[in-house]
Amino acid sequence: MSTTNCLIGRRFASLVVVLICFFVGTANGSVVLIGRNLTMSFDDTEAAFGLEIEEPGTRGLLYVAEPFDACAPLTTQLVNSSRSKFVLIRRGGCTFDEKVRRAQDAGFDLAIVYDDAYHKHLITMAGDSDDINISAIFISLESGETLAKYAGNTDIDIIITPAYRISAWSATTIFFVSLLAVCSLAGTCCFMRRQRHERLELPRFFRPSAGDTTQQDGMSSHLVKAMPCVVYDPTMERNGTNATCVICLEDYVTGDRLRLLPCKHKFHIPCIDSWLMKWRTFCPVCKHDARISSQDPPATESTPLLSLQLPPFPALTSANPSLAHFLPFSNYFSFINRTTLSRILQRGSSSNSTPPLSVG
Repeated sequence: MSTTNCLIGRRFASLVVVLICFFVGTANGSVVLIGRNLTMSFDDTEAAFGLEIEEPGTRGLLYVAEPFDACAPLTTQLVNSSRSKFVLIRRGGCTFDEKVRRAQDAGFDLAIVYDDAYHKHLITMAGDSDDINISAIFISLESGETLAKYAGNTDIDIIITPAYRISAWSATTIFFVSLLAVCSLAGTCCFMRRQRHERLELPRFFRPSAGDTTQQDGMSSHLVKAMPCVVYDPTMERNGTNATCVICLEDYVTGDRLRLLPCKHKFHIPCIDSWLMKWRTFCPVCKHDARISSQDPPATESTPLLSLQLPPFPALTSANPSLAHFLPFSNYFSFINRTTLSRILQRGSSSNSTPPLSVG
């Protein structure tokens, strides 16, 4: 897998872990204050000891602890009511479990402990849970001061909603589903990157069409690497070397290393190596099979001639003087095969008149 894909996978996995930790660590419930034309809500965290608050929550009447910190037995007077009784206790002076235990001894059904200083985050109260059979929650100093203003008001209801919990089985399921998603994403990115890289290696006109079902077996790498290499020099153009690689269509630069095929055509090494090993086994220019090591490959009717070996000027004119005035146009003979040329020479030697030439 490439470095980019690995980085994406690691970032995605980190995001999954953060989300799992967020859901597992999110244990905030809420304290809802409801009155006439009045509704307020405050965040809370349940204590690590005592009873858990069950769905859909509990509803009750709020009292303020006396003393405020509940570090001594409570003397708060309770109102005769069918509603649950909640007590508001200030943090500090003694441990959390001692406060909750004294609230339980005083007949309260739930203890609300608020902070004694302004802090950004709520804490989870810890302590000894022995003999504690009521629930306890923790709220901020600002929330506690606001609730204290409405304590003892029988027209005000306090609703405690439970915290969202995620089970171990749910966390495990999320982890494995996320892991499967990471693997699928990484595999898809790797496959698409490889396909895109292969498609960009060759120009479009060298790529096989969608309906091409021809076998695309290329040459082995050791055969391709065994072909000779040359260093490009501008003087090579005088010997018939093109100044441009026909595969990538980039001009050669002095010092470029070129691969020399048996047909004497030259290409950029990465371009022709990819062509021969992945796509075709013949020269992109003349279609000569690169697996055949010959200096002058045989020409056929379906492949263009690489070169046409004509007799020297004196020999040709002596054999057929009537063709002498055609020699200035000898560059047009490149498309005439050897059979046609020999017929012309024979016809000219057997007749004193100039033989008619037909190139149509």
